[in-house]
Amino acid sequence: MADCDDWLPEKPEEPLQSDCCGTGCTPCVFDIYQGELERWMKLKKMTPEDRKIHVQTVASSNSLLSPHQAVSPARYTAFEISDIRPDTFNTNIYRFSLPKGTTLGLLSGQHVVARIYNDNSEAITRQYTPISALHQSDWFEVIIKVYKDGRMSKEMEKWRIGTSVEWKGPFGSFVHDPSKYKHLLMLACGTGVAPMVQVIRSILENEEDETIMHLMYACRSQHEILMKTLLDEFKMFWNFHVTYSLSQVTAETIQRDPGLIKYGDKVWYGRLNDDIIMNQTSFDASHKTFVLICGTKSFDKDMIKIINRSKLKNCYFKF
Repeated sequence: MADCDDWLPEKPEEPLQSDCCGTGCTPCVFDIYQGELERWMKLKKMTPEDRKIHVQTVASSNSLLSPHQAVSPARYTAFEISDIRPDTFNTNIYRFSLPKGTTLGLLSGQHVVARIYNDNSEAITRQYTPISALHQSDWFEVIIKVYKDGRMSKEMEKWRIGTSVEWKGPFGSFVHDPSKYKHLLMLACGTGVAPMVQVIRSILENEEDETIMHLMYACRSQHEILMKTLLDEFKMFWNFHVTYSLSQVTAETIQRDPGLIKYGDKVWYGRLNDDIIMNQTSFDASHKTFVLICGTKSFDKDMIKIINRSKLKNCYFKF
């Protein structure tokens, strides 16, 4: 005799508040959870035989829809670390192995959510934007900054090659349309450069996309510029430009200790403000310009105020 719970999947797990990135993703992780919960409740009311038929049909349909996508926005999947390399003194790049021939199935500007458990079995989740190519198969990479008192950072100290981390996604509602905007002005701070790198890479890899990009990247010092080698490679393309805004050093400091700054780099000494953003660029609404913003909450708030005081009012997307 069939058990009443035969062919009943595990009840969906409600997301943590930290699972939500707060940027208005459609669908949000909570929307996905609600949908999964409603489907689970319907399954629970079915007879075991009807449930078996339904589950097998859905499984077959899903395998046909995305046979090469390694992650799902509805549930976590564990992947092992295959490489760890430092980027700056407090930031590492982690490579995770995917099943052979699969990808994350990302669109430009999307992110994934990582989940780990601490020694008290408490779940910790964080959102990360992969910096690897959108169609990269077999592995993906994320860049993660180590914070002195960060909950995730304390657990990351234990990460080694072979460590498993759970991931789900993709999430994110930004969509880049090559025909919609002529210019992209990118305002980033710290690790907020990660989604910019993903968008930049996707544009540069598309020979038919002639969008002109200007990244204005805010860092405290010349030693905190993330992925500087990659940004230098991007500068070789005609349609990408970058300005580094260093808030806690002077030109004299750079002369004594250039750090990651090289000859020919465009540097602004001070915080990003109306003058450098609007007067040092030729972008405006009439030239089909759109602004991307990603950084700390205070940085995002300041940048939005600047944009809304300009001709580009409301022409922005905040990651």
